[in-house]
Amino acid sequence: MYSILIVSLHGFYPSERSGKRVVYHSDGFVVGAAGERLDRGVSAGMAVSEARAILGDKALFVPFVLDEHVERRDRWLEVCSAFSDGVQHTAPHEAYIDLTGHPSPARAAVELLRAIDGVVPVSAVWAGLAPGKWLAALASRETDKKATILGIPSFEVVTDVSDFLSRIPTRMLAPIHLPHREKLEFLGYRWAREVATAPVTALSDQFGKDAFLIHEVANGRAMDTVAPNFPERSVSASMSFGYPLDDSNELSEAIGVLSRRLGAELCSRDLTAKGVTLAIEIDGCPPAVVRRHLAKPVQAATLLRAALSALYAQARVQQPPVGIKVQLFGLASAPRGQKSILGTEGGEERARACDAAVSVLKAAFGETAVKPAKDIVLPRRERVLSVWRHATGWR
Repeated sequence: MYSILIVSLHGFYPSERSGKRVVYHSDGFVVGAAGERLDRGVSAGMAVSEARAILGDKALFVPFVLDEHVERRDRWLEVCSAFSDGVQHTAPHEAYIDLTGHPSPARAAVELLRAIDGVVPVSAVWAGLAPGKWLAALASRETDKKATILGIPSFEVVTDVSDFLSRIPTRMLAPIHLPHREKLEFLGYRWAREVATAPVTALSDQFGKDAFLIHEVANGRAMDTVAPNFPERSVSASMSFGYPLDDSNELSEAIGVLSRRLGAELCSRDLTAKGVTLAIEIDGCPPAVVRRHLAKPVQAATLLRAALSALYAQARVQQPPVGIKVQLFGLASAPRGQKSILGTEGGEERARACDAAVSVLKAAFGETAVKPAKDIVLPRRERVLSVWRHATGWR
């Protein structure tokens, strides 16, 4: 069963300007009420006209510009990516994290929330852990926002889906189309448990082919999964030592192994990486995360090893690590250039290969696309520089 955590940072956006509440909007709809709930029932997804009618001059309506929030968004998402390769952000202040691979997802969620604390200034952190994204979102709304566990906001953990849904109103079953939810309530199915026990045949009479989905959702069997989108196009590798590793030679060898593994992955996919994130796991503490954009895209294991060694030194960890995780981001196709059109054959074979290649190029790009080198006249400046280099030996 999947274990998906939703994290929503409230107070992520500036909440007041000139003494007024800030409401961010885009394309005619409220994007976020400063990342939090607003008074008087204004919430994300509401039409701006409706929000203006409710709040009047008590709020300042500001167009939402994503670029203004990307740097802070990436800071806390980098922490999330140290715990999971499955990170899907839906807004700068909100993301889903797939914790399915952890032995104890609930404990991993606690550690993740603790690691996020202080990375970006927020007023509260809401979270929910469940087998599906929509269930996790529901769970986060059920959380007691004032309670705390281990110094972080508490969060709802859905282990028994049927029991959890038994107290959920039908209107909150997000995978069901809104008109269908409204019709279910009109027919008297006001709670998910009532929809779950309704005969499928009765639902079919009202909703046709959508009846099966409605029944599955109400019974907690329709699960949506995380579609990772952070960081964009990435590969990762990790190594767990099982004990604190205080031998520098063994640590260097571990970094070398991960570098070779990632280098082979890049080569097999003909990719280069523009950046690297290193997460250093320390027993009893949140992982130390460092990130660097590389001066030049890399693919070779030797260059990756040098970058990772420099990142590890930059992290300045005071305790021996129990594991390390490396994530390469900014992947792009490796540049390729044509070194020769003559092939490796000799004599007549080389001439035929050359003529064939030139014919193809001329057919595709015109007769003037290929010229003999002797017919190409370089600008005077380039000719002078060429003679000067030859005379002085400078390269």
